[in-house]
Parts: sequence; structure tokens; C-alpha cells
Amino acid sequence: MQRFDFEQNAKRAAAASQYKKGVPIIDDDGFELVTRGGAYGKTVGGGVGVASKKFELAAKSGGLAAGKKKKKGRDKSKDLEGLYAHEQREKKRKAFMDLRERFDEDKKKVAKLKSMRRFKPY
Repeated sequence: MQRFDFEQNAKRAAAASQYKKGVPIIDDDGFELVTRGGAYGKTVGGGVGVASKKFELAAKSGGLAAGKKKKKGRDKSKDLEGLYAHEQREKKRKAFMDLRERFDEDKKKVAKLKSMRRFKPY
């Protein structure tokens, strides 16, 4: 219902507007007023010609101010990690060393279980 009212108000405003399509507007000095036109000039006049997606979603949810706006911008916590190339290399090297240590620990566990003859892989 809100969308219908919005569209009707836009149509009334466009009809009442002095900016009618195809009719030149002459000012007091006798010069023609240049207005927008073409593919992108359809909103000239009394109101907004096209309802935005935000408006449609807000109308569906029941209120125009419904929902929180998402903050724009980058996540600053991600920017601070690995700012320099040497930091990125060190981070990769550390991750690789941790992985290798875990692998060695797992190998020791497997060897211990094999020696106890309780290891049944299948």
C-alpha cells in the first residue's frame, strides 16, 4: 500500500510539475531552460520516478526506517595483519613450523600405538 501511495504521489507531482517532457520552458529573459532528458532524465519534475530497492525492502518489512544500516568501510583489524611483506612471510613460516611440529607429534603417537600393538588403522 505504501508503494502504491508513493507511486501515485510521484505521478501527481510529475503532472503538476512545470517540467513537462517535450515542452520547452522559457524564462523571463526569453531563454530556454535546459533540463535533464534522455535515458537518465526521467526523474526530472516533481518527485522520484523510480523506487529504490531499499524503499521496496523497507515497505515489505513494514516500515521505512526498518533495519539497521551496515557500516561501510574496510575492516581495520584485517588491515593491520601483515601490513609489511616481511610480516606476511614470518606469519607463513610460523604457520608452517606449527604444522610440522603437530605432524611430528602425531608421528610419535602413531609409533607409540604401533609399539603397543593396539594400532588398527582399518
